[in-house]
Amino acid sequence: MRGLRVLISSCIRQKPEILREFLESLDGLEKPPGYEYFFILSDLEEGSRAILSEWSVGKPVVYVSMDFGNIYITDENTHHWTPKLVSNIIEMKAKILERAKGYDYLLLVDSDTYLHPKTLTQLLSRGKDIITEISWTKWYADDPHGALPSAWFYQKYGFPPDGLKRLRNEPLVKVGGFGGLYLISRRALEAGVSFERTEDAPEDWGEDRFFAVRAQSLGFDLWCDTTIPSFHIYRMSDLPKLRKWKENGFKERPLKLVAMMLTYNDEKRYLKRALDDLSQYVDEIVILDGGSTDRTVEICCKYPKAVVHQTEKPMIFGVDDEFLVREELYRLALERNPDWILVIDSDQIMEDRFKSVVRDLIADEKYDWYSFCLCDMWNETQYRVDGAWSPDSRNRAWRHLFRVKPDESPEYMKVKEHCGDAPAYVINAPKDTGLETNLRIKHYAYATPEGRKEKYEHHIQGPYAWHAKTIFDPPTLKDWSEEPPTPVEEAHGGILISVPNTGQVKTELVSTLLNIALRNPMFIGVDLPQGMPVDSSRNNAVKRFLGSRFEWILFVDSDIVPPVDVADRLLRHGKKIVSGVCWSSMGGEKGGEWEQDLLPYPTVMERDKKGWHVDRAKLQSPETLISVDAVGMACILIHREVLERMGGNWFRLSYGPDGICDGGEDFLWCLKAKELGYEIWVDKSVQCSHYKSVDLLKVNQVLVKTAQRWGEKTN
Repeated sequence: MRGLRVLISSCIRQKPEILREFLESLDGLEKPPGYEYFFILSDLEEGSRAILSEWSVGKPVVYVSMDFGNIYITDENTHHWTPKLVSNIIEMKAKILERAKGYDYLLLVDSDTYLHPKTLTQLLSRGKDIITEISWTKWYADDPHGALPSAWFYQKYGFPPDGLKRLRNEPLVKVGGFGGLYLISRRALEAGVSFERTEDAPEDWGEDRFFAVRAQSLGFDLWCDTTIPSFHIYRMSDLPKLRKWKENGFKERPLKLVAMMLTYNDEKRYLKRALDDLSQYVDEIVILDGGSTDRTVEICCKYPKAVVHQTEKPMIFGVDDEFLVREELYRLALERNPDWILVIDSDQIMEDRFKSVVRDLIADEKYDWYSFCLCDMWNETQYRVDGAWSPDSRNRAWRHLFRVKPDESPEYMKVKEHCGDAPAYVINAPKDTGLETNLRIKHYAYATPEGRKEKYEHHIQGPYAWHAKTIFDPPTLKDWSEEPPTPVEEAHGGILISVPNTGQVKTELVSTLLNIALRNPMFIGVDLPQGMPVDSSRNNAVKRFLGSRFEWILFVDSDIVPPVDVADRLLRHGKKIVSGVCWSSMGGEKGGEWEQDLLPYPTVMERDKKGWHVDRAKLQSPETLISVDAVGMACILIHREVLERMGGNWFRLSYGPDGICDGGEDFLWCLKAKELGYEIWVDKSVQCSHYKSVDLLKVNQVLVKTAQRWGEKTN
């Protein structure tokens, strides 16, 4: 950095407590000898002015005041921006860009940021003209998506399916825009990068979106370094978290995942295999042994991650009260200060896919627990799927992976056997606080004839005798496979198929819905909301959906029949909004006066100055997936995020001054989604049947005219 001239600049309108942290981070920042500060103070309160005045003594700093008098509210929920406040920021940043000319680099940073000491050094080492260092923020206090990045791929704030994963895992990512922190080179400054508004951009865009569009139009790529994240002090309640972040060496403390396991004379069973597997992905394994008389404890102690305890009084699980042993194990696990606990038995092994996703699962702030599919292995390579042995029908209330809440009671359900893997506060938590996943557990207790005999003798006299009686029935077995799951299975939150209706649903659609649900019973739900008018019915459907556990909603009209694999085919694209192709006509029940009223057309629309029209060029293009301006709601898959961001009143018919409806709720919804930065996609391969009453006389007239015209052309 020696020899570089760097201007470090910020627009400052900040609470004293947060400003003090920002200035402290500037003091700790590694800087070249030729650095200077340039701050624009805007409507700054006296306490903050005093802190800044004291801090600036002896430093190369210049202040400019630009007071606008506009109210700017930041609370514990979010920051409330207005178009006027954005205009103020644009004006201030224009002055900063002008001031920065002649410097080698401009480091422009928001005053609610705490920079890692090596931020400037790291960004300079990348050799990029425009680059940021990532930070993660929960934009709304109750946002179920948790912390999201300061960088994005698509305007306004969009991500490809792997976008968030890339920003977590790749050290340097080319992005579509970012905010909060900019390192801008002399070359970019002289080329005229700007925060000024762009033509036709939505009024509620922030200045960072305008900067991204203008920079890219000048030929500059935007880059995001992810190796040393900054800390965004978005709320006053973030200050304690900031202190912990600094104490932890300017990084988030990784979540601690602890497995807890009961053992009893497991030397010759599956203990070593289970411990080998767990050691690959958990931080510690807390083991409570119930008085083994073989080498079980000795084997456990050989594993570096194992923390082994023995009960004071030897207990035989399933004979003594199991809940007492489970409570003791849970208390021992709590002593290790875990963030999450995985409960797993010594004869259970998670499928391979679990290892690659478990860290993403526990980092997701939406959920407090996860349950899995228990597959009873009948030998080394097959598991049983008939009757009550099917993983789809097994009791999945046992929530194997859960977020630890130390203030909750450690008590388990007071039953002698099968009291649950987790404490009662987890088992009794509302269903929408967790997720029933499609991840699988290989359960080896029944994998040998000896094991099946032992299980039979143990359970035949107890409350599970009904299940034990089926152990020796002829089994239906399925080969174990680690093949990738289908798109529906990957959408681990599941899909709710919603069919708004007035009391009538096509029989063909009911048959298709049954087939879809039976093929994916763990991931598909069906809802049939009744009511009129159509916008009210759809809004009711959305409210029911958002109150459910499902991640996606698939709207299907009551007279539409989609392909039976519609869910898999739409999900595979990884788009937040994607539709099939549904056909309609303006004729039908009313009868069309003109032949074009009766001829079917796809409800896949583009919009220009003349209004809505079908873009037949796109429909005839070779691409399977196309982007359009609007579609009907006849068969459309929508991600929960889109509807949550809309905030309510999702669908509304439009009426003219004469009280006549002049705009459908479907196209207006699409426009609203596009204003939020979402694309409307159509999979042309998903062709849906539309059952519609038509006047056969009109159809015949159209066919006659078509034949006459064809004859004229051939003559």
